[in-house]
Amino acid sequence: MDSREGHEVLVALLRACAGRHAEVHAIVHAALGRNPNGRQRHALLRLTKHGYWETCLKELMTAAAPYHNLCAALVHRFLSEGVMEHTNGDQLLRHCFATMPYQDTMVLVQHALSNMGAMLESVSGSKCLVECYAAAQGEELRAFQETLLTHAHIFAMGEHSNYFMQHALEHGDVETRRRLLDRLVGDGGGLVELALDCYGSYVAEACF
Repeated sequence: MDSREGHEVLVALLRACAGRHAEVHAIVHAALGRNPNGRQRHALLRLTKHGYWETCLKELMTAAAPYHNLCAALVHRFLSEGVMEHTNGDQLLRHCFATMPYQDTMVLVQHALSNMGAMLESVSGSKCLVECYAAAQGEELRAFQETLLTHAHIFAMGEHSNYFMQHALEHGDVETRRRLLDRLVGDGGGLVELALDCYGSYVAEACF
């Protein structure tokens, strides 16, 4: 898969075998291949150094989508390779959530919730957190919302976390936005504090 020719062969095979469990199972496991000693032959995320990586990995996820065991194997591999800290992690997560069932990708959202503090310390982590929040459902979504409300001011004035807060204000549901505005702005004093902060000023703009 490291060459354009190898990528084209893989994509062609996946498309030709779509819906045929045995063939798709064999191809996905070959892509996830391990040496006889059990160690990984290669990292899937290494493909992101190539221009064609999105098509390749998206086709792999699309082919795996109907099969719980294959989805679980891909998600586990992405997590083990550090997708949440990867430069292109947010794009990869977007494809995961768009192509595979939530019940199979929920573990990514749960991982983000458990590691939110560390993720908010970097650009890539914050971007991945945004994707996980956008995809969250049920209990996971409520956990995100409560965390946002509890740490609203801290997130709003953080170097990287302000990006996450901006997203929540601009793309979250109406009720969550209302509650966040109450926490951030209050009687108006909070808005001034945000506006005067080098990072909070971005969040202040998102309040309107």
